[in-house]
Amino acid sequence: MTFKAKALSLVRRGKREVILTAIGFNGGNNLFKWQLAYSRTLDKGLISKVLYFPNQDAWLEMFPGLRKLSITSDQIRFTDRRATYMGAAQGVDYTPQERARFIKDVLLTSDGFKQSLERAQAFVRDDDLVINVRRGDYYNSRFEPEFGINIVEYVRQALAKQLALGPVGRVVLVSDNVPWCVDNLTHLAPQLEFVVNENRRDMFDDLAVLACAKRLILANSTFSYWGAFIAQVLGTQLENIVAPAFHQGDVPTASELWRDPRWNFIHEIDGGWQNYPGRLES
Repeated sequence: MTFKAKALSLVRRGKREVILTAIGFNGGNNLFKWQLAYSRTLDKGLISKVLYFPNQDAWLEMFPGLRKLSITSDQIRFTDRRATYMGAAQGVDYTPQERARFIKDVLLTSDGFKQSLERAQAFVRDDDLVINVRRGDYYNSRFEPEFGINIVEYVRQALAKQLALGPVGRVVLVSDNVPWCVDNLTHLAPQLEFVVNENRRDMFDDLAVLACAKRLILANSTFSYWGAFIAQVLGTQLENIVAPAFHQGDVPTASELWRDPRWNFIHEIDGGWQNYPGRLES
């Protein structure tokens, strides 16, 4: 800590703290910070707020309860504490009970998300297996060396694990690149019917489909993890949530960071997590 930082820490001792974030943080990452602000406000006697960035707007609109946990830069006082917590380590930053309380009190009280859940419940069947695949900026970008994985091999092994747990009805594909999934994954289980939500409106419909699933194969994505967290609150069993032990290059596999360590993990895949054709190198 620099001399300036030490000096400021002596002054910034107000009851309110501001949890810093960044423009590059997406909704899933920010949900961890909002959850932390919620828990610290209830349990630590603090007034904890997450710094607002415009890329949070869609989440604040869908979940109005998050507004009470947010603060704009012009509202920050000189005496407010600054915090850089990631807020993502189960057992360190929060407990499963605190996370469930945040989901029930803040996310599931949203009228808009209730409508998304109703549409998802009309689509998802009890014997469906929902697979979430993250493509987007994880591939063919500067993020690929850190986050890209061999999706095909991972899904192959995750499907085998799910089929060992019991019969599967349909396979529901949820992704930011459904055509890629159809082209590259459906051959892995030709005996199964692969479907997509043709009535999808936005990413919150995707989140709702994950939340309604009784059986899940997750991506290495915080959006995917939050879908599973909500599903747990709605009754999905932990063993039916299959997840990659790999999150990103510098995060220990199957750790408490980002994920619930009680999930059913794929710890290794044939050839290694980041060994696949066409991978961009750092």
